[in-house]
Amino acid sequence: MIVLQFTTEGECRCIYTEDFPLERLGHQRITRVSTIEWDHYRQLWQVRNAFTDEILFESQSRRQCLDWEHENQDRLLA
Repeated sequence: MIVLQFTTEGECRCIYTEDFPLERLGHQRITRVSTIEWDHYRQLWQVRNAFTDEILFESQSRRQCLDWEHENQDRLLA
């Protein structure tokens, strides 16, 4: 499921996907709010806040991290 959030300024916020033609909404400015990277030391995938570098979630499965990112998009986009 794709959730689009619109601000009072007219911005659309969402988890990016190519499954929905976002370009039809107008000019795009894409900013990642989280990153998913492998931690070599801990041997885990980590979802991190792209602005604060805070670890938000971690798992041995990258797929679980992607799923977490989608399930928590309200938290990420706030």
